Amino acid sequence: MFFLAPLLGGVGGGLLIGGAGVGYAQNVGTNPTGALPNTSAKSATYSGEVPFTLEDRDRIIQMQIKMDEHFESINTRFESINTRFESQQQQITELKESMQQQFSGIQQQISDLKNLFYWTFGIIITLIIFMLGFIIWDRRTAMEPLRERTQSLFLTLREYAKEQPKLADILRSYGLL
Repeated sequence: MFFLAPLLGGVGGGLLIGGAGVGYAQNVGTNPTGALPNTSAKSATYSGEVPFTLEDRDRIIQMQIKMDEHFESINTRFESINTRFESQQQQITELKESMQQQFSGIQQQISDLKNLFYWTFGIIITLIIFMLGFIIWDRRTAMEPLRERTQSLFLTLREYAKEQPKLADILRSYGLL
């Protein structure tokens, strides 16, 4: 912390404040008598002697401890947020997997329905063709006795027309003789 450098006796003062924790030097000052160094020679911004007491040092230490506690609480909050995000990501992944399973199930059902429709339409078309064949066969078999009867009727009329000249004229006019 560069703003504390003039108070601590320059950049290389006795009190060390680190970002990860608080590190303390054995000596607060740099001279062997324990007196604080004169900052007027080392700092261009201060022209006079700045009194720095043990109370100031204790306040700075307490502030650093409080800041570390706050950083720890912030870190625990971030860790809890990270775990929450991870759990939500896990839930999203599980939802994706379940939706994929549901989609594949729906795809299988659609495929089964398509197969059912193909079979149903195939059976219906087969029945229609069978019915048409049956109708044609039935008409032919139903017409055969009728043809035989009409032919026997024509033969009978021709034989009778040989004896009746009026009937022969009528049959000739219709083209039956």
